[in-house]
Amino acid sequence: MTHDERVASGPAEGLCSREEVFMRHVTRRQVLVTASLGGALVAALQPASVEADQPYMQAALDALFAAKKNLEEAAADKGGHREKAIRLIKNAITEVERGIEYYRRHVQ
Repeated sequence: MTHDERVASGPAEGLCSREEVFMRHVTRRQVLVTASLGGALVAALQPASVEADQPYMQAALDALFAAKKNLEEAAADKGGHREKAIRLIKNAITEVERGIEYYRRHVQ
C-alpha cells in the first residue's frame, strides 16, 4: 500500500490523521492570538457606530431589516407582491446606508 493509499484510507490503529497531527502542533496561545487579531481586524473595518451619531437612521435600518426578515419568512403566495416588497426594502436599506455615509463625509 502506498503512502497516499494509507492516508486516504484513514489512520490505522495507533496512528493519527493529518488533522490530529496538525492540531497537536497548534498551541492554545496561537489560537488565541489568531482569534484576537481576527477580532481586531473585523472591529477596525466596521464603520463608526451609527447609534451614537444617527439614532433615527439606525432605528430606520433596524425596522427595515425586521420587515425584510418577516417578508422573507412569509408564504410566497402573494402574486409577486411579497417579492417586490422585499426588493423595495433592500433598496430602502441601501439608501439609508448611503445617507448615513453621506452625513459622515459631508456634514460631521
